[in-house]
Amino acid sequence: MNFPRPRRALSAVALTAVLVATAACGTGTTPSNSPEPDGSSGSGTAGASESVADPLIVAVPNGTLDASIVAELYIGALTRAGVPVEARRDVTDWEQYGDAVREGRIDVVPGYTGELLYAFDATTTARESGEVSAELREALPESLAVLDTGPASRQPLLAMTQAGSAEYEVTALSDLGEVCEDLGFGGPQPLLTRADGIPELREDYDCDPSSFTQLETSQASLEALINDRVQVAELVNTDPSLEAHGLVVLEGSRQHFMADDIVPVVHQESVGEEAREVLNRVTAELTVEDLIQLNIQRGGDAPVSASAAAETWLTEHGFEQ
Repeated sequence: MNFPRPRRALSAVALTAVLVATAACGTGTTPSNSPEPDGSSGSGTAGASESVADPLIVAVPNGTLDASIVAELYIGALTRAGVPVEARRDVTDWEQYGDAVREGRIDVVPGYTGELLYAFDATTTARESGEVSAELREALPESLAVLDTGPASRQPLLAMTQAGSAEYEVTALSDLGEVCEDLGFGGPQPLLTRADGIPELREDYDCDPSSFTQLETSQASLEALINDRVQVAELVNTDPSLEAHGLVVLEGSRQHFMADDIVPVVHQESVGEEAREVLNRVTAELTVEDLIQLNIQRGGDAPVSASAAAETWLTEHGFEQ
């Protein structure tokens, strides 16, 4: 499969910034045997308005529930505003459309400020939301822009089961030092390598876990945690499992990790002011609680699709058809 809409060539680091789901994506390259999504016809015009330009290509990444739902919110809101949109839902792996993003053939994709900043600057010490966003805007190449941030985030945190928390007498990061050598940690690979992961836990709390199990999805981390294969797991604040399983979020862990606000990532030349205003409105109204409820709808007793959940949210929030 290919994407026959060449427009703008992005640098490898820009590609990495858009696509990073873990630090392992740092090269921004796509394996030669990886399939690419089906293409779309036409070519974009620099600075063209949405009314005359080709449809904006919005990627719907399937790597996380949050990303797919947010992308569907973008698609639905833009469509309701009369902005032509073409969705790319046929992608199951970030790497599948790496070439398309690098060559500027995808226009809008949901991003996370902390992950994006880390892709550009692995030495950053920024943690708070405003600081992370400011550094990210400075780091972006001219061809890319991040729009406004809002109340919604996909913030990493560390959690334990109630039984594990009681057994090891751990309710906060500051409790980890004396028992850390008895605890197995689990989570995505950046937890092991990023400065705001285990390296900083080791430095700040004298916490050197007995083991680390790489788990690339929240579901895998949850299962490992509740089955006691790991005693501490990295999850995210939008995961309904935190409340459903009564997990103990370790005090201080939200602040320990770099802020990961959800933000639209767009290409400067193809996304005009009308579309930007629509995307910023979605961002301004979307909350963490909204994402939790949307995730519940996706996985409840009567699960709905991401697009259906997004359409309901848009109607409830007054996005007119």
